Amino acid sequence: MPKPKWWLIARNEYLLKTSGIRRWRRLFPLALVALLAWYVVFAAPAVFSL
Repeated sequence: MPKPKWWLIARNEYLLKTSGIRRWRRLFPLALVALLAWYVVFAAPAVFSL
């Protein structure tokens, strides 16, 4: 079964957007998730005093 068109378009768009950071392409999503997790656990409660 062929991949859906939206998947191919999304993959090519991701490759196009990250072409400038080709070496970091595999690490980028992990770093983004880690940064988001850090924000949720530490930064947001500190800013909003929760």
